[in-house]
Amino acid sequence: MAMRPVLLVSLAACASAGPDSGQVGPKAGPSAGHADHAGHASHAGLKNDHADHAGPKAGPSAGHASHAGHASHAGPKTDHSDHAGPTTGHSEHAGRSAPNPGHAGHDHHRGHRFEDADTWATHFENPARDAWQMPDRVIAALELEPDMVVADIGAATGYFAVRLAGAVPRGRVFGVDIEPDMVRFLAERAAREGIDNLTAVLGAPDDARLPAPVDLVLLVNTVHHIGERVTYFERLRRHLRPGGRVVIVDFVMGDLPVGPPDAAKLSPETVEAELIAAGFIRRTRHTFLPHQYVLVFGTP
Repeated sequence: MAMRPVLLVSLAACASAGPDSGQVGPKAGPSAGHADHAGHASHAGLKNDHADHAGPKAGPSAGHASHAGHASHAGPKTDHSDHAGPTTGHSEHAGRSAPNPGHAGHDHHRGHRFEDADTWATHFENPARDAWQMPDRVIAALELEPDMVVADIGAATGYFAVRLAGAVPRGRVFGVDIEPDMVRFLAERAAREGIDNLTAVLGAPDDARLPAPVDLVLLVNTVHHIGERVTYFERLRRHLRPGGRVVIVDFVMGDLPVGPPDAAKLSPETVEAELIAAGFIRRTRHTFLPHQYVLVFGTP
């Protein structure tokens, strides 16, 4: 069976300008189209409303917005008034005293900067995250085939990207992030762990820069970091193969033990309206996660 692309894109690299080469990984290939890194303050024109998110050592980061990836808030929040933790899309919004594993990785887009991937990895890859993020169940719900190509947007240190690579042994996973150090970390991790079908990709705030068409795009704890989302997803839709899907996992409203404050969240209704405006149709919604919704979109 011919290999079909599956793409993982991490927004952690949003905040800083990166090299022209969009791919860094065991098999780095050409990057399809280079949109300038407009800083993590905007993934797709991200609104710079997360300026209060600090890195591992809470404190303002001079003009740095960044996607922290899927690491998902590396630690319980102690205060919702401030995001002090990393956010690479999977694990970052934390309280003032500790990063929150539920919102890491994709916060970069909105005023965060996650440059020190080695430090953030301890939060994003925190085993305690598994209890509520349920990565194996999320991946099972994706109904992947072994030869698919998948993109993980906001891949950060590879919390989901590594697992996805195992689910598509004859396919490929693109772990996309806008933070160069996250891309560096993920490429080194793939090489170190011998994951030949995982390629780290340096994205831009307004473009995932996928190097090939994909069957599925996964965004975990990332969509609320993206600005000008309708435009972003219109562009992303052009990278999907026929029958391709976009799956969005993000936090529900309410005072949760993980994740960002309500002011930084997007309701599933808002996300659905924006994806429909971008030309998608909603296929289904899963409610098995304790703190997050799972929305699956396809093309007409």
